[in-house]
Amino acid sequence: MVSRSRQFRPRLSQTAGAVSACAEAPVGPVPSNTGCGCPERSNEWPKERRKQSYAALRAVLHGLRDRLPVEGTAHFGAQLPILIRGVYYDGWKPSTPVKLSVEEFFQRVRDDFPYAVDGGIERVVHTVLEALEGHISEGEWNHLKSGLPNSLASVLP
Repeated sequence: MVSRSRQFRPRLSQTAGAVSACAEAPVGPVPSNTGCGCPERSNEWPKERRKQSYAALRAVLHGLRDRLPVEGTAHFGAQLPILIRGVYYDGWKPSTPVKLSVEEFFQRVRDDFPYAVDGGIERVVHTVLEALEGHISEGEWNHLKSGLPNSLASVLP
């Protein structure tokens, strides 16, 4: 029997994706003591950093989500850690995929990410996608790439 006074600690697999994906966005330094991925430690990040990281994650996820067919969106979303899945599906209205070239995809992310960062929006996209790749099975990652035009699939690590 678990004591009621024992503090609830989410499993790392449920929370690390949101924390690590946000922590790796290239928008400033991360305190060295936040590398564990613990949600309570994420509060030690500078407040501006948290907003930028969330905005980067959200902008990239929504750009991908809206470009994928409905079935591909659902398959990819099922692979995401639960907290990131909520960001991914936030405001989604299933419909025909929005056709985007690489330049249009980057422009869309740029429009949804109101911060200036070193390396530009391409670095933001690449960093978020690298962080996400660690939480998605290789098969699903390849399936995601196959559901995108070659030019856009080339952006994925």
